[in-house]
Amino acid sequence: MYQYYLDASVCYVYLSDVLEKEDPEDVKSSFRRSRWFTRGWTLQELLAPATAVFLDQSWTEVGTKWSLRDVISVITSIPGRVLKDGNIDRYSIAQRMSWAAWRETTRSEDQAYCLMGIFGVSMAPIYGEGGTKAFMRLQQEIIKISDDRSIFAWIAKEDEREEELSRGLLARSPCEFRASGDVGVSDTPLLGTRSSFSFNNNGLHIHLSLMPL
Repeated sequence: MYQYYLDASVCYVYLSDVLEKEDPEDVKSSFRRSRWFTRGWTLQELLAPATAVFLDQSWTEVGTKWSLRDVISVITSIPGRVLKDGNIDRYSIAQRMSWAAWRETTRSEDQAYCLMGIFGVSMAPIYGEGGTKAFMRLQQEIIKISDDRSIFAWIAKEDEREEELSRGLLARSPCEFRASGDVGVSDTPLLGTRSSFSFNNNGLHIHLSLMPL
């Protein structure tokens, strides 16, 4: 689906819960509270198309992704530059994950499936596998095509930190990247020539530089 939105000349976003004749700049406006900004699948609808036109419940234009970029940036924590030029590849894996951290899906697996296009990967949907397993599969697919170590820059939920003494290297949901919005792309040259990492049946194989503290 991401490619469909990417190829579209314009994408129209109908917001049934946005009242007409409201100023989206108003912090109390229904536009800022729209459910559309909290759904997992709508993230790609926001990022992919070059032009997106927002319509309120009376089908009146509220504005475009370009004209509303500052407001949308405040609502979603997505940098205005992304909404301006659509280039998401300059942002780290952790940053892109953070954009989905507060979004919800009806099916837990869709928290992973809705992000495939944003990271340029594909995998077979297996409904019933559970959200955690689906999200871990997504991360493994991303690791196959990227050396960006920011994928490991996540924080477990507080209740899970108290219950478990140890965790694997992979996050269990986008929510665990909620504090990773400022984590940049890892600098591969600084990590040496043996910078790649991969998964196999023995787990993760990775080479890292050690730095004195």
